Amino acid sequence: MGLLTSSLKAGYLATHAVMNDLLFWVNGRDRNVKFNGEGAAVTNMGIRTPATNCAIADGAAGLVTAGNHYVVYTFYNQNDGTESDPSPVSAVLNSAGTVKIDVSSVDVSSDTQTTHRLFYMTEAGGPDSGPFYACFDENYTTGCIADNTSTTGTIDVSDDSLQMELGEYDSDETFMHYSFAVPPSCKFITEHAGRLFLAGDDPMVLGTASVINGNTSVVLTGSDVTDGDIGKFFQVEGDEYLYTITAVTGATLTLHVAYKGTTDTAASYTIVGDQRRLYYSNIEEPEEWPNDSEYGNSFIVTDTPITGIVSFQGNIVVGELGALWIVAGSGRTSWQRRKMEIALGCVSHYTMHEDKGLLYYLSPNRGLCVFNGQSSQTVSGNLQNDSGIFGFDGLNSKYLKYAYGAIFDGKYFLAVPYGDSTENNHLYVYNLNTRNWMPYTDLNIRVLEIGLDADEQYHLFAGDYDGFVYKLWTGTSDKISPAYSGTATGGTVDTLIDLGASFSTLGSGIIGARIEIVAGTGIGQVRYISSNTATMVEVSLDWLVTPDATSVYTIGAIDFYWKSKRDDWGIPIIQKVYSHTQVACAEQGSGTLKFDYFPDYATISEGQTDIDMTSGWRNIVSWQAYSRARAKFMQVMFSNKEIEQPVELLHYVVEADKQDKI
Repeated sequence: MGLLTSSLKAGYLATHAVMNDLLFWVNGRDRNVKFNGEGAAVTNMGIRTPATNCAIADGAAGLVTAGNHYVVYTFYNQNDGTESDPSPVSAVLNSAGTVKIDVSSVDVSSDTQTTHRLFYMTEAGGPDSGPFYACFDENYTTGCIADNTSTTGTIDVSDDSLQMELGEYDSDETFMHYSFAVPPSCKFITEHAGRLFLAGDDPMVLGTASVINGNTSVVLTGSDVTDGDIGKFFQVEGDEYLYTITAVTGATLTLHVAYKGTTDTAASYTIVGDQRRLYYSNIEEPEEWPNDSEYGNSFIVTDTPITGIVSFQGNIVVGELGALWIVAGSGRTSWQRRKMEIALGCVSHYTMHEDKGLLYYLSPNRGLCVFNGQSSQTVSGNLQNDSGIFGFDGLNSKYLKYAYGAIFDGKYFLAVPYGDSTENNHLYVYNLNTRNWMPYTDLNIRVLEIGLDADEQYHLFAGDYDGFVYKLWTGTSDKISPAYSGTATGGTVDTLIDLGASFSTLGSGIIGARIEIVAGTGIGQVRYISSNTATMVEVSLDWLVTPDATSVYTIGAIDFYWKSKRDDWGIPIIQKVYSHTQVACAEQGSGTLKFDYFPDYATISEGQTDIDMTSGWRNIVSWQAYSRARAKFMQVMFSNKEIEQPVELLHYVVEADKQDKI
């Protein structure tokens, strides 16, 4: 198995689509890229247009027809047929005829996928607007430059032999347009009805900009600018004027017109694309993206920035924070957009997934929602609770746009940032059949994807923030199996030592696994393992409290809990209640599930029962009488930090079997 490097910047989520046996990746920051399934390298989607025109002159004896000629050239990748739009038009050459045309001053492409420069020429007497005809042969050996290093070439073809036309005229036959523009750098991509669709962009505001009145160059300091920013807008804070970026050289931008504002060597700025616009490729041509004013393949869809796009029920569903939109049609003259007035908005593209004709997605304030094509409703009510311990009401709204979802094995898996976490640290699992939720806490999940493993079976994979990829929901847990647990014999600021342990050192050992101190000194600390020996683990982030001989730890165990809402038990005269519920985990599970109860608004458990999960099923037939008389409300919680298997609460029932009244 080879390693495929995307070339995309770390720290930016990427989305992908497959079309015509090509894999396309985008992240909104870098140039969009593609992979053809061969080798271990990706190439850019599209090739930038040559910046300068070529020079032409009569040369040795040849076949060129006498008269005025113009020439343009393109950058070309012979390996997959990717071609740029043409260069600016050359100056006119009044050729004497029966000669070759010498072509010079041809740009060298900065894109490493370029293998050729192809020449196109007008017929004798043709205008500088074209049409232009191919001068090269079918093997790309003549009428072109068959490399990306030389700057000179030759054209030797008569007008009678000119055939393939570059571009096409508009409906009035007054303007030639081309289809090979580089598609804009966007965050989201999806395939629909034989086209690729792109949308979404986040503003970049890193560092400062040095701007000079009357100058088209802008120098950035501390930025993360890339070639993918070409075509986006540059704006200085406090200035209403938007400047289109036409080139990026290192940290220097070139603007389409000279800067009109006040000179400032440390201006605050924003770089952003058109956040409301949906872009699309030509039909069955994922690398053809016309961008001129009449034939440009894009249009504005939403009222506010687009938050997600997905193909659904024969249309494109476009999300924004406040609504969903349906885009229907099949081409430039037939697109129609319709706002779904009774559909809840979408906060994360990465959560939009279809199952059995329903679209599931995360809303900004109503949790997971389901859309049937006309309206949407939340399916998150039975996960919310009034304690604030977990649920959609406790999520970090600022980072919800990075929440990630996947549908696998009849369940919707949703990784979300909870509390003040800027990373997805909770995993909520929704059973699409029973409509029950199960939350898992203190996790590290950046992305979720379904793929084939070496066993030729589909699995759910999770990628974390440390660069590791793991299987989920396969019967064993949290990155390693079996899980380790024990009591430390000591530690340092970045290690935990257990002289009685035998941690695996095969291959990369247990690097990347999650370790948690569950009791004793340092309780509650969670870290990830960066290296290990048989008796020592080193963690990637220093401990706040150094472990000692009282520190009880687990490695690779699932940290799980589920806490109910507070049930109203009516008139507060109940002193003692016996009840039962049912819990299930995988048959090979081992460990103890904790069962706690909280009368009224207690924040500390007033009774706990241990449930041995070794055989998979357990009924709790009773628990201790709680100490608080005249309680009106009851809340229960299931939790564990040691079980290796995913725990799933199939249903939750509390029934009073006995009451002692005061």
